[in-house]
Amino acid sequence: DIDCKDEKPKFSYFTIDQVKKMCNIARYNYKVLMMFLFDSGIRAPTELANVKVSDLEWSPKDNYYTLNIRQEASKTFGRRIKLLLCSEILKEYLDKLQLNADEYVFKISFTSVSRFIRT
Repeated sequence: DIDCKDEKPKFSYFTIDQVKKMCNIARYNYKVLMMFLFDSGIRAPTELANVKVSDLEWSPKDNYYTLNIRQEASKTFGRRIKLLLCSEILKEYLDKLQLNADEYVFKISFTSVSRFIRT
């Protein structure tokens, strides 16, 4: 009667091909966001909403961004992540918006994004 052994839920995940398929039908800013989420594994919406331009470091030698998730913005601990899949589109996006270092990268309604992704 005390046994708490329940079946573990099946793990859900996206493959890169599934993400690309979603990106093909998404608006440009959602495409950047989805690639960023997939590549970084960042927690949304809390950590994601706190990403500033200054948290991204471009490596011209390697041609990718490194994301610094600050300790104060993190739910658990700060960390650095190489963005190997989304750096090209992210660089284009940031160049297009011409944001200052202290501005947030994604200034969108996360409720709208969640609604879009569910459909």
